[in-house]
Amino acid sequence: MAFEGLVVPHPRRGVIVRPLTRHDVYEIITLREELEAFAVRIGIPVRSPERLQACRNALAAFEQAGLDGDEGVFTQRKYDFHQSIVALAGHERVTEAYRALSLQMQLCMALNRSARRGGESLMQNVERHRELLAVIEDGDPEAVLKALAAHGHGSFLDEVVDQLDGDSPESERWLAERRSR
Repeated sequence: MAFEGLVVPHPRRGVIVRPLTRHDVYEIITLREELEAFAVRIGIPVRSPERLQACRNALAAFEQAGLDGDEGVFTQRKYDFHQSIVALAGHERVTEAYRALSLQMQLCMALNRSARRGGESLMQNVERHRELLAVIEDGDPEAVLKALAAHGHGSFLDEVVDQLDGDSPESERWLAERRSR
């Protein structure tokens, strides 16, 4: 777990959960977006029906988690869906790099979800992902990149990140640029 960046070992004291900082969010989200964009550029249009079916299966599991109402499972299934998008590229090292950030990304996804709770139901969240899959199935990588850019982190960046400590010049520049769009 320490490898995944969520806990910090302290000699003779055990481990502590590492608090998420604004700079952490900057690094996690920018790396996630770059890995997804790279995968889209080489994986769309989809050339493997099996990989596309894996996306459909991941969406179905995500939808079931939404119907069941379990937020923890819901976040895991949302991550699984996004990982299936990355796997469309058929590039194992990109998939592994994405997987290495899974717990950190799920933490950001859960915080994003908490920011959206008042305005978006679980099933509305699933519907946004269903729309994303439809764009993927259409096979235009530029349209998928645009859909992913619009899909993302708006409420999280507006409502949650400002409550976190640990900013950096890079994270503040990035946030200012994101918010100006």
